[in-house]
Amino acid sequence: LIILLGLHVAGAVKHEFAAEDGVLKKMLPGLFGKPATPPTARGYVRAFGTAIIAFALIAIIPIAGSGQSSSATPQTDEAVAPADETIEANWDVVYDTSEIRFTGMYDGAEFTGTFDDWSADVEFHPEALDESRVLVTVQTATADAGKKLYNDSLKGPEWFDTTTYPDAQISLSNFSETDTGYSADAAISLKSELITVPLDFTLEIDGDTAMLAGKAVMSRKAFNLGQDSDPSGSWVGDEITISVTGTATRK
Repeated sequence: LIILLGLHVAGAVKHEFAAEDGVLKKMLPGLFGKPATPPTARGYVRAFGTAIIAFALIAIIPIAGSGQSSSATPQTDEAVAPADETIEANWDVVYDTSEIRFTGMYDGAEFTGTFDDWSADVEFHPEALDESRVLVTVQTATADAGKKLYNDSLKGPEWFDTTTYPDAQISLSNFSETDTGYSADAAISLKSELITVPLDFTLEIDGDTAMLAGKAVMSRKAFNLGQDSDPSGSWVGDEITISVTGTATRK
């Protein structure tokens, strides 16, 4: 969310120093003091399509068909953390043609970014979905929203807190076929939270090459992201969509 708030800082600086209207104080009270009156609520802004970070892990799954993004309410898990799983990978991700992207809404406008450093272990069996699983690890400090101010903000304690939590993990399991492709449970371990959300995706397999596209939706509130600056989602929408596109080759 800090990244999103950063999107608004440029315009706020002009008003903060050219006129004493306290725009920055309204947007970032922790840094510039509190405004005389609370900021006007902008309503609940929703992002299209939740890994952030965690969902980035999805980009590694080879699956066929056409999938839809699901916005089911995330559930807190007491399950075994993703790092404890053993994956017998049978697909190699082609990182040069694969991407994990996060998208949300800030003050009515869309914002987006990608993670530059992530890895995935993929064990996927089209004929044995119950034996399929994927483990993705994302280096959260590599989030790139296009501007240094936003990127630096995302690394801070209120957001990804990359000093304390340098990576996020996502474990995909319970794969099933749907009318449009596939679905899986994505257990996302981000900061101190472990939450499961649905991931819908499509996959096309041509010989030993698989091409996939998927989406998942996560709540920043559920992962305690940006809750000091904007807990109500007045400026930054609560829902963040993680979109993954990628290519993998059979081992």
